[in-house]
Amino acid sequence: MGDKMVDKLELVNQKAIEMFPELWKAVYLRHLKSNILTGGHDPFHAARVGQYAFEIAEALEVARLAGVAGLCHNADRILQHDLKVSRKDVPEEMVIVLVNEWLDFTDLSEEKRRLVVSAVLLHSLPNDPNDGLVLVTLKDADRLANLEPDVIMRAAQFYPDFPVVDPVYWLSESSGYFSRTAIECWLDVGLLPFTPPEGG
Repeated sequence: MGDKMVDKLELVNQKAIEMFPELWKAVYLRHLKSNILTGGHDPFHAARVGQYAFEIAEALEVARLAGVAGLCHNADRILQHDLKVSRKDVPEEMVIVLVNEWLDFTDLSEEKRRLVVSAVLLHSLPNDPNDGLVLVTLKDADRLANLEPDVIMRAAQFYPDFPVVDPVYWLSESSGYFSRTAIECWLDVGLLPFTPPEGG
């Protein structure tokens, strides 16, 4: 087995949020600031997309960049929520600024940052033969995350922002009266690599 395949296998066995913990923390806190912790474009959707990107990319560098793009790809949805406009009315410049703020928590070169920003901006468009590998990987990762059962159930109920599974009850220990919070449960399963601030 070649070195590239060994590197790729090692990457698949890692979590995207663990490879870029400071980026994940910044993305999570920005969702928290906008009060987007459930629904179709919550921070955990971003984590899922980033993870799928790591797992499906054909090359190590593409996996890293598409994984980062996956963690950042909710930028337009956060701004849509904050500005109270349709997604198409979110200024592209604001998306670029937000994604670049997050990318400051990585060691990506300017060229690689441009690839990530471009993928984030274009990931909702139909496939195009001219799409680069980072963009193709991000598009496919987003589609895979959108095929997960909780997403399908939400869509089928016409409640895209309704959490189908309440993590307080779903992930809680069976003893007691479900005294653990969702945040405690998410920490236990590794979705939060840090302790959120009070009230978060």
